[in-house]
Amino acid sequence: MGTQSNLGWFEWVMVAMPSSIPFVNIYLFNIAQSVIAIFLAGSFLKRDKKLDTAEVIYVRPMSNADYIIGKTWGIMKVFVSLNMIALLIAGFIHLFASASPFALFPYFFYLLTLSIPSLIFVLGLSFVIMSFIRNQAVTFVIMLGFIGVTLSYLGDAEHGTFDFFALTVPNMFSDVLGHTNLFPYLVQRLTFLFLGMGLLTFTIAMVNRLPLHPKKNILLNALGCMILIIGISCGFIYFNRFNHIDNQRKLYSERYKKYNNIDKVHLIDQEIVFSQNDKKISVNSHIKIQNRNHQEVDK
Repeated sequence: MGTQSNLGWFEWVMVAMPSSIPFVNIYLFNIAQSVIAIFLAGSFLKRDKKLDTAEVIYVRPMSNADYIIGKTWGIMKVFVSLNMIALLIAGFIHLFASASPFALFPYFFYLLTLSIPSLIFVLGLSFVIMSFIRNQAVTFVIMLGFIGVTLSYLGDAEHGTFDFFALTVPNMFSDVLGHTNLFPYLVQRLTFLFLGMGLLTFTIAMVNRLPLHPKKNILLNALGCMILIIGISCGFIYFNRFNHIDNQRKLYSERYKKYNNIDKVHLIDQEIVFSQNDKKISVNSHIKIQNRNHQEVDK
């Protein structure tokens, strides 16, 4: 193995961080599965109506909810199985052919939090667009464009608030501290999980298969709205956390610029008293300053 000096940044990350191998594995597979899922999600609604064998399905006592959930679960089983196979191969390489220490937990963690929420969101959004537009080709173009915009622009916007891939969200594990950004990361993933579930609920109400009773239609739309509101609320919590940090930084910068041209004082001595009580830390600072200017300094 090479050293840090002769490895590129990507190779060094793969060696230094135990969680980097499963993360990069899911990272690459997540993009590929989203593109493939668009074609599957956009085609089955149209394809099933053209197949003669689909008539057998339509006459069975199967509700629209059973139909959409069954189709979604069938697609998810395929991709989850492929994910697990890819992770097994990566784990084998990690265990026997990598200098990085092996850790099992990140493999399950990234599968559940990185891959599955993205897949559910892509399926839900594709179903809804297909139900509205009813044109498979246009749905493909819109969804592929959305993925491209997300990878190119939306990923870096507002600290990853709109990045359903979570590629720009800090999500690596430290050997010492573990996942240092766990709560914001989980909130961001729950955002797209609930958004995808809400869109799937709307799909059940919109699918042109069996006419629903008006009360059931209203109930489904109300349930979809509730799930979407939960997802949007999670997104707002994530956004607000980093927006507060940005506002604090902006405030510090403005204060520094405001007092930058004012006469400074000279720091002679400073005493810092540090105390810790359980998880709370308090610090008191006592300073002694001297005015070495030729005029009085504003307090």
